Amino acid sequence: MAADAACQTLGAIGSTPWAIKGGIGVISDAYPLLGYHKSSYVLVTAVLGTASYFFLASLPIHTPVIAGAFIFLANFQIATADLLCEGQYASAMQAKPHTGSAMVSFVWGCFQLGALIAALFVGPIAGRSYAYATGGAV
Repeated sequence: MAADAACQTLGAIGSTPWAIKGGIGVISDAYPLLGYHKSSYVLVTAVLGTASYFFLASLPIHTPVIAGAFIFLANFQIATADLLCEGQYASAMQAKPHTGSAMVSFVWGCFQLGALIAALFVGPIAGRSYAYATGGAV
């Protein structure tokens, strides 16, 4: 039962950035970072998210607190990029209303293409990692 509670806690910690997207938007609009309202926040959180994924994959994680912190940072990066990119293309749609549905379709098409490319790479990478960890072939 303790493992179930830990998994639920990690899930809640991981989903917290999605719940605070409104706060992220308010902060990025009110306080420009390096003179930019969106791109600098995306860049900073991308560095944090990339580092957290790297540490999750490469370090031995012995406590749920450390895992939760890295999962939080990874999801914080994704939620921030999602929110601020949505804000950017919403501004573009206001400037050129005739592009509305085409722009949303383009954004989601790019998102799905990226997901497909990631899915194509994750299988071979995971297979090689498993083979390396077990000392044998997959």
